[in-house]
Amino acid sequence: MLFMDDLEYIKSLDSQNMLEDLKNMPSQIRDSWLLGQDLRLPACIHQNYWQQVLFIGMGGSAIGGDLISGYARSLASIPIVLNRSYTIPAWVNERTLAIIISYSGNTEETVNAYQLAKKAGAACIAVSSGGELGELAKSYGDSLLELPKGLPPRAAIAYLSIPILVILNRLDILSARRNELPDLLKTLQGLINKVEPEVAFEENPAKKLASSLFNKLPVIWGGTGTTDVVAKRWQCQINENAKSPAITSVLPEANHNEILGRSALSDMRKNWVIVVLRDLGDSIKMQKRFDLSKKIWQDEVGEILEIWSVGASPLARLFYLILLGDYVSIYLALMYGENPAPIDMIEKFKCDLAK
Repeated sequence: MLFMDDLEYIKSLDSQNMLEDLKNMPSQIRDSWLLGQDLRLPACIHQNYWQQVLFIGMGGSAIGGDLISGYARSLASIPIVLNRSYTIPAWVNERTLAIIISYSGNTEETVNAYQLAKKAGAACIAVSSGGELGELAKSYGDSLLELPKGLPPRAAIAYLSIPILVILNRLDILSARRNELPDLLKTLQGLINKVEPEVAFEENPAKKLASSLFNKLPVIWGGTGTTDVVAKRWQCQINENAKSPAITSVLPEANHNEILGRSALSDMRKNWVIVVLRDLGDSIKMQKRFDLSKKIWQDEVGEILEIWSVGASPLARLFYLILLGDYVSIYLALMYGENPAPIDMIEKFKCDLAK
């Protein structure tokens, strides 16, 4: 894996500078925080009578809603639900605050669900860099959080999550924790200093993690309420960046079904690597479940890797694991000789749908 220290090789494959986007995440978070603070909201949005918040989004754009809904589970004053569909729930009404998220603004499912939310009477805030969604928001007179253009949606996670967090705080839907922003920025910069391309393989935990997943099937474990959203992010980033399959399992649910899937295909499972994402916020019962689950699977798979979050605040710990997984997925792409940026099959599928 010494070629992973060859910066010219890395630059030649990472032609759209996705590693540079990761390095810029702290500055993106600062910008995103200001975007959320500066967005003008109409008086009707400030009415404190919302019964629920509905996030509408798909793919890389929806991960921001995933992250915030997971983070807000124990903090929000009302339910927050993520909608990945052409349609919307029947309960959407004039007391629903809908936040519509599409980085490109042209996601077919999201645009359709936005129009249905308007018909149902929901108050809407659009989050996009433009496209059809941006034009619709302007025509409806809805608040539009305009994002910087030019990023792959999956590389815009700060812009797709942090402003929403700030807006929900402004609306008293989500309580704020003090000093989360400084801790978040400090935590991420500390990680970047350890995993950026200039750090040699032997001292670089992201490169070493990627090498452990090379030519293996990653099985990413997360815990409900803490790292479940991060596990899904790891899977999607490995899919899109490394062009490689990956599987997500979430505890405790996996203990009620997947735990039995250990009899057939034993030879195939030796090519699995389980990546266990752990968080200091996990309850004692959840920690016990992780430990027991590892013991059950340790002789059934090729390897089990355990990764603990870092950071004083829950938000910092979430983003720490997300950013680490993003680096791992791009390094894995380079090991496979893949440019991490193109998503040709997804674009072709969208074109075929539009015919």
